[in-house]
Amino acid sequence: MLDDGAESVEDAVIMAELAAENGVSTIVATPHSSPYESAKVTGCEYVYETLKMLQSRIDSADIPVKLLPGMEVFASDDIVDRLRRKSLLTINDSRYVLVEFGFREQPYMIDTIIGRLVSASYIPIIAHPERYPFVQENPDISYDWIYGGCLLQANKGSFFGRFGRRAYETAMTLMRHNVINAVASDAHGPFMRTTSLSEIHELISDMFSLEYADILLEKNPQRIVSDKEPLVFEPIPFG
Repeated sequence: MLDDGAESVEDAVIMAELAAENGVSTIVATPHSSPYESAKVTGCEYVYETLKMLQSRIDSADIPVKLLPGMEVFASDDIVDRLRRKSLLTINDSRYVLVEFGFREQPYMIDTIIGRLVSASYIPIIAHPERYPFVQENPDISYDWIYGGCLLQANKGSFFGRFGRRAYETAMTLMRHNVINAVASDAHGPFMRTTSLSEIHELISDMFSLEYADILLEKNPQRIVSDKEPLVFEPIPFG
C-alpha cells in the first residue's frame, strides 16, 4: 500500500466506507514523498497505479468515494525542480502543494523554500503547522506565511489532543486568529486516525461556527482539488 497509510487493500476499502458513512465523498491520497526519486513506495507512477487499483475496488463495493492523487512533500532545496519534472505530485495536478518540514527546521529556511514555491507559481499548503515547535513558540509565524502566499492545513487529531497539549493549544490559537484554511483527517488506518470527519465538524461548529466548519472541511478542500481560490476569513494579527 502507500507509505504509512492502510496496510492492505481491505483496510483501504474499510477506510473509504467509513468516509462515505460520515459524509466524505472525496479523499486525496497524500503519501509522504521521499528525498530519493527512485523510491518505489512514493514514486508518482506507483501512486497512480495504486489509486487506480483501489478506486476499482471501491467502485466494486458500491462505495461513493472518489480518490485523487497527491503527496505530502518533504521540503528540500530541489523541490521546485522536482515538481516541474513531475517527480513530485501536487494536489490533483493543481497549483497546490502539500508541504511539510523537519520538526527541527529553522524558520528562515522554511521561508526560503516557501519563497521559491510561490515564485514558481505554486501555492504551498503547510501541513500540520500546529505541530511544529517553532510555531508553538511563535504562532505569529503563521500570519507571515498566510500573507506570503501559503495556506495552512491543520490535522483533526490536534484538536482532540492526540499530538499533545501544545499542539492542541496551538491549533486552537491558529483557529482563533483565522489562519487555518483547511482541516484534514490525516487518516492512517480504519481504526486509528480514521477518515471520519464528523467529530471534528461538530467540534468546530460548536466552538467557532457552522460556517467555519463547512469552509475548512468541505468548501476549501473542494476548491483546492479544483484548483480554485480558497474562501478565507480575514486573519487576526497576533498581539
